[in-house]
Amino acid sequence: MNGASTTNVSLASSSGLNLAFPRSSMATQTVQQYTLRIVMAKKKSRVDSGIPTRLVLFLMPQDGSTIRLPSLCMAKLPVKPPPPSIPSAHTLQLYVSVVCWSKIQNKEQLTKAFVRAQRLQEAEALGGGEVKICPRCLRREEKRYKRKNLTEFGNRYFRANKDKRLVLLSTRKTKSWSEFHKDVSTADVDSPVSSSHVDFSMRIACCCHHHDEKKGFGVIFTVKDHRDNVIAQGITDPITIINKRRSHVFPRFELDHIR
Repeated sequence: MNGASTTNVSLASSSGLNLAFPRSSMATQTVQQYTLRIVMAKKKSRVDSGIPTRLVLFLMPQDGSTIRLPSLCMAKLPVKPPPPSIPSAHTLQLYVSVVCWSKIQNKEQLTKAFVRAQRLQEAEALGGGEVKICPRCLRREEKRYKRKNLTEFGNRYFRANKDKRLVLLSTRKTKSWSEFHKDVSTADVDSPVSSSHVDFSMRIACCCHHHDEKKGFGVIFTVKDHRDNVIAQGITDPITIINKRRSHVFPRFELDHIR
């Protein structure tokens, strides 16, 4: 994998995002003629903060006008049981898994991680792959959702799936692909021709140091068609997740001592 460039690329979005994304050096897995690139606004984030993220798919499949995100990936819990999901030829399916960056330090390890991610089913998509949410962060997430006004079904849904909700996306479950902005500099990608993108905010609900991971997490995105064929895969650059508060917020004991 190449070293990251410090040059920024400004990306415009129909959803309102207008951010200067750093050029990325993440690895991609080209399946057939399709290539998936993941661009993030930052590579270090607090465990309770989202990361503006863009998926760019090069050479859009003719039948893939929309993409469906994993149910367990939705930050907003459902209020009632969803209707049965019927595969559509016009809708691609996204799967997500997380690995420790220190475990994919060569091409063979990365290839194995991609292969494992290809085997994921929806119910496993946010089981975390190599990484699962730790008990400490799980307790924090429980407290977070207890403060929300959940329906009875939403509460049951959270209790049944809380250990699988490692990566949370703040967006709609089904999104339409947007045409890649033609005025944007694309020197960091292979070709802007026939490419489309989707935007969302991604939150990783567990800290790196809880897994003794010093290099960060890598999030693998796998795109499949309605027949479960892999269209494309990509992995983010290493993401450092911390739980530190801002430095100017003093611990309680220090405030008491000052008084």
